[in-house]
Amino acid sequence: MVQSSLMPSVASTRRVLFLTAEPSDEGNAKVLQDPVAVRLQQCGVEVSARSILEWDQPVNLKAYSHILFLRLWDYHLHLSRVGSLVSELRSLSGQTRIYNPLTVVLWNMDKAKYLPELQTAGIPVIETTYLPLPAPATAINHVLQLRKSKTPVVLKPSISASSFSTYLIRDAQTLSEADEAAISSFNDIKGLGDDAKLMIQEYVPEITTSGELSIVMVDGVISHAVRKIPRKDDFRSQAELGGAEEFLQADQVNENASRIAKRIWRHVDRKLERSGDDPPLYARIDGVIRDDGAFVLMEAEFIEPWMYMDAPVAKQGLEILCEQIMRRRLGPRPA
Repeated sequence: MVQSSLMPSVASTRRVLFLTAEPSDEGNAKVLQDPVAVRLQQCGVEVSARSILEWDQPVNLKAYSHILFLRLWDYHLHLSRVGSLVSELRSLSGQTRIYNPLTVVLWNMDKAKYLPELQTAGIPVIETTYLPLPAPATAINHVLQLRKSKTPVVLKPSISASSFSTYLIRDAQTLSEADEAAISSFNDIKGLGDDAKLMIQEYVPEITTSGELSIVMVDGVISHAVRKIPRKDDFRSQAELGGAEEFLQADQVNENASRIAKRIWRHVDRKLERSGDDPPLYARIDGVIRDDGAFVLMEAEFIEPWMYMDAPVAKQGLEILCEQIMRRRLGPRPA
């Protein structure tokens, strides 16, 4: 069993606020059951939640030593409120630790912003074409025809989470009525901001065999990973959609995947260092291992990833995460 160095006498001076996008009563109840929140409370930390849906009610953010985005699920449905939140959090500079830092949160919200940047930095990313949203069906069909291939493609907005508005076109040259309806929906999509793009992504068939690999990282170190395989009649790997999960220790993670995950972490860390921000605290790197052994990135989550901290393989990662929350105090950028 991993021994914690978190002492209640130290932790008792900490107040941690989890941000949510749920009604306060519901969000508070869920946060208090979160593995990270439970462990922090065991170490004497005062934990609470605040919903961005009720941000018009007064709250003294300066009263918190740490503010976490980890539970801000469905933020893409409330972008105007997130914008107001970020403006207010900026005023806390030098007073409260925010994780992950706002610089990477804003960068990480839009896949059309961070995926091309990572690709330029040498990270292998799934082949993707970007179109401005809203996207008329004629523009989408034009891109599909240019592919001159019957291979499947995935359509999704660049600002999204949990397979929001994600569709699989199985044959880009012969569209079904359902395909046409999905394509038309991207001309009506609203509320994602002026910079949002439609992503037309290569479908990686290995996801149905080797599965999607989610690598959980804490403080720059791989904690554990989860291999997720979609159910037989689906392409989405989330457990709530029927996907199967296999948990892996850090030393069981594919070597190529581990190397790419660490390169992504270093890229983000350098980005934050240049802006004078703290290093990242956590991340989940999602990708697929192709049949030739290469790992290709699907997305890198530095805002609100589900980190599977309730799994037995996550025990040490959970300790490190909570310990880092305690160790990272106000002052110079931690080494």
